[in-house]
Amino acid sequence: MNVLDAKSDNDERHLPNKPPALHWAQTPREGELQVTFKFAFPAGTFTEALVRRVASAVSGAHAWEYEYEWTSGIFVRAGELVKVTAVLSTDDVVEVSGRIDYDEAAEEEEPGSKGRGALTRVWPFLARGVGAVLDLLQGDMRSMPYQLNLIFIGDRFFNCPSQQGTHGARVINSRSLDAVQSLSAIQRAGAVRFKVDEHIYSLRLDECFPGFKPTTLSHFRPGNFALPEEAEKEVAVVAPSPERGSSGTGNRHHPPLTVSISTSGEGKQSAGSAGMDNAAQPVTVG
Repeated sequence: MNVLDAKSDNDERHLPNKPPALHWAQTPREGELQVTFKFAFPAGTFTEALVRRVASAVSGAHAWEYEYEWTSGIFVRAGELVKVTAVLSTDDVVEVSGRIDYDEAAEEEEPGSKGRGALTRVWPFLARGVGAVLDLLQGDMRSMPYQLNLIFIGDRFFNCPSQQGTHGARVINSRSLDAVQSLSAIQRAGAVRFKVDEHIYSLRLDECFPGFKPTTLSHFRPGNFALPEEAEKEVAVVAPSPERGSSGTGNRHHPPLTVSISTSGEGKQSAGSAGMDNAAQPVTVG
């Protein structure tokens, strides 16, 4: 059963101005893993009305177990472990994030799996949130250019030179990478490498993308990710409300997506990237 906090069919409903304090912090706590799709738009183009449309689309993308909408976005939960948000983190940045506690997920896995299933649980639901936003950007908002970055938070996501004995290389636990260039690097070289303090790091693709190898944005569409058996049963029993809208869940055929890529680095620092290194573009290493 859905639990809807501070929601109403009235477009002028009063929403709280703070996120759900008991369920979501601005940055992941120790032991949590997070993947964020960061959509950066031109200054002054993203209005409060568009925030409400994003929240409605994410709400309608799945029969979520719990929902909480506030003035800057929406928080939804699938089961007790998987958390998804779509948040206007600054005036011109929307971040769609999936988060899970690694240790809690590992406790529910088979012995010896070493927590590798943590992100496997997240992607089917994160893809529904991302798909909802992509559908908007291919629909009425198709004229809005944007830059898309992928943000990974959690030291499990990175191969660090210090792990191979390189002196002076620090351990990192977060990085923001240009999405299109990263996917192109996976397609060309089967790896995503980037430089920090003159040292070469790389993504652990099996941790970032367990069970799939994305080379285009269409690979993040919800139709490519089967829901867990329990969630499939829930969807069959509880249909999303027509008023919530639809994200096109399950449709594998979509028109090409045009993304405007900035090569000048990031502008404002967003909530999801607070305290992390600046955005990096993948590098080619011979």
